[in-house]
Amino acid sequence: MQLQAGFTLLEMLIAAMIFITGFMAVYGLFLGGLKFRSEADLITRSAVASSNIVSELRLGIRDMDNVQQDFQAYHDQPGLYYRINHAVAIGQTPGRKLSIDFVQLTITADTMSEDNIRRRFRRRGDGPDGPSIIELVERGIIQRYPVVIYPR
Repeated sequence: MQLQAGFTLLEMLIAAMIFITGFMAVYGLFLGGLKFRSEADLITRSAVASSNIVSELRLGIRDMDNVQQDFQAYHDQPGLYYRINHAVAIGQTPGRKLSIDFVQLTITADTMSEDNIRRRFRRRGDGPDGPSIIELVERGIIQRYPVVIYPR
């Protein structure tokens, strides 16, 4: 009786499939981590910018009633665009309720229209004009910060 040393082809195929399955799982985790890191970066950058803009609005450096249609470049953080919208008076007080939208883009322009942003993030099935701003907020592409400001 002769003993056989080594592995059979079937054993090698099974080992390769186990290795490939494990590798794909680790690769998927890596890609997911990159996505979440990018989202965390946008949230952090927009929170800092929002805090700065709110301080400027509160001190009167920026006009609270200046509602913007286009997204403006936030020059302190390249690639971050914002717009102030929904400025509403709060009763008889000098306070205002508004929201600030932020989006991160890899272009260098001073302003970016809402239509251009909607077309830039269009997916299959969204229609010719792209998704609405509300849909982009729900997808996490645009960060929206509701703010109540009482000027000093």
